[in-house]
Amino acid sequence: MNNKYIIVNKTKILEEIEELKASLNYIPESYVAKHLAQIYVYEQVLLRSTPLIPENVKPLQELVDEGYDPYDSAHHLQVQKMLKVIENYISNLKLDI
Repeated sequence: MNNKYIIVNKTKILEEIEELKASLNYIPESYVAKHLAQIYVYEQVLLRSTPLIPENVKPLQELVDEGYDPYDSAHHLQVQKMLKVIENYISNLKLDI
């Protein structure tokens, strides 16, 4: 059997978990187990997921917000190093989960 992979939206899954948890307070008792099972499955998906881009790499937008100047050689080197880290991370990414 060939391995197949998917890309998931972590933010959307976290939002869904929060909605499910919030709904536990007002749903009928007969639906609680189903909601808890859905929360568990979503949490397991996140636990077993591997980020495509390392979470310790600062997004480019943050650099811009902090005053990134593409003509400043120090800033340019910082971005080049960050892009190299991302490139190495992605090329070494192991998806055998």
